[in-house]
Amino acid sequence: YQRFGFRPSAAPARRIAAREIARRTANPRYRSKPATLRALARSHMFFALDPSQPARLPRIHDWLAVSTEATRRFRQATTANRRAVATAAALQRLGATKSTRLDANSRAMLARWAGLVPALTARGRWTAAERRRLLHLIIAKAGRSERGFQQQLLRHPQLLRHLGC
Repeated sequence: YQRFGFRPSAAPARRIAAREIARRTANPRYRSKPATLRALARSHMFFALDPSQPARLPRIHDWLAVSTEATRRFRQATTANRRAVATAAALQRLGATKSTRLDANSRAMLARWAGLVPALTARGRWTAAERRRLLHLIIAKAGRSERGFQQQLLRHPQLLRHLGC
């Protein structure tokens, strides 16, 4: 994976990778031991097109805590009712109108994001266009392919900034 541009993020894995590269450089016939490969496999590997901006995982733990707290504010008796109210609030927050039609998959995906939407949009200044793009991104997540979601995510700098990725 090193030849393809993937790099480990953890310092111990970087040291192992550097040692293995040095050994391979010294002896082109050298092959890493299975235990070494397993040690490297325990660490996250990242790929970045631009080496000056290393790739990293989003700070999801912080956002999940904020999302959970936002969902708890809805005091409905059942989980289903709380989810329905949170979904309606998320739609309103994203600037969706009554004419916005969502298929079952899109509505289910919006229900999954319902706690995260108010948490994200409460921080920073979100324009109406950015909120609509977030709605389209969530709908794309419910699509047949992950590609549309990824493309929209990369074109949403506000969301990327908040997620820290």
